[in-house]
Amino acid sequence: LYIKNVLSSILTFVDANRDGTMSLRTGRYNSGLVHLMLEIISNAVDNSLKNETMKELATQLRNKNTNSTETCLKSDALVVVEIGPVEMKVTNYGAPFDIDYMSDTNGMFIPEACFLLSKLGSNFNDDDKPRLGIGRNGVGAKLTVVYSKYFEIITVDVKRKRYFRMELQNNGDPTTKIIQMWPEPVNGIIPLVSRNIPKELMQLFKERSFTSVRWI
Repeated sequence: LYIKNVLSSILTFVDANRDGTMSLRTGRYNSGLVHLMLEIISNAVDNSLKNETMKELATQLRNKNTNSTETCLKSDALVVVEIGPVEMKVTNYGAPFDIDYMSDTNGMFIPEACFLLSKLGSNFNDDDKPRLGIGRNGVGAKLTVVYSKYFEIITVDVKRKRYFRMELQNNGDPTTKIIQMWPEPVNGIIPLVSRNIPKELMQLFKERSFTSVRWI
């Protein structure tokens, strides 16, 4: 991860006024924090390109012969980015995280470990884990958590009927961690399917699998 400049940079941009006119304005932004935002987006795009189902959807989108993003329905999109006044949300409709325990992590779940433990990427070997190339180092997403006041991840596996949600506050403070999942583990085992699906999750399992990340 190259976090870039941590000092404020000056940006000149064109802004719309309430009366319909346009004005040239100047503001400051932190290019390092912007790069952390791009880390989550690039991870989502990488995942969508690796999934065969997502490649098929991408082909279908290209066949629409349109350059207008307004005509691309949210349900058809590969990666959806939503920017609010103080928060950002990225939803990836690629293959979801495996909602299960990760080995050698003292009982952490796979989505939990991927956002909280460093160097879990695929850019290392099995011995002393040196750098093997650019990217896939498993660091960028963790720094996004560290620099966020609030961080939430939701992943839904439609095929196996599993739901996972993790919430963190105060720059990833582990004492603020809240994990919700369904079905709940029993004796260290997560059931693949349960007949009594809660009503609030029923609609999620009728749609596509996804992983959604939201942070402030």
